[in-house]
Amino acid sequence: MRVPPIICNVPFLKGNVKLTRSITTVGDNAFYGCKNITSVTIGSKLKKIGAKCFYNCKKLKKVDLTSASKLSSVGRAAFKNNASSRVFKIPSGTKKHFAKLLKGKY
Repeated sequence: MRVPPIICNVPFLKGNVKLTRSITTVGDNAFYGCKNITSVTIGSKLKKIGAKCFYNCKKLKKVDLTSASKLSSVGRAAFKNNASSRVFKIPSGTKKHFAKLLKGKY
């Protein structure tokens, strides 16, 4: 299943967004400008996060990647312009993998 590009800029979307179950791809700009998202949970089947997917999500503080074992692609600026205190939660022993995958994307 794929989350299409630009499904957002929706003011009532807020809190935690869970990309779980059968979602494998999140398109470019999918959650661009969703100012009330505070956290994102990436599921085990997600393989690709598109460019500027969570760009300008000003309240996004936490990205949970602990189940993201299949994540292999993160588009440019996917996590730019989030809350200044934003953190990525990753599984132990995967720091190198996620550091390379996320380099320049936040």
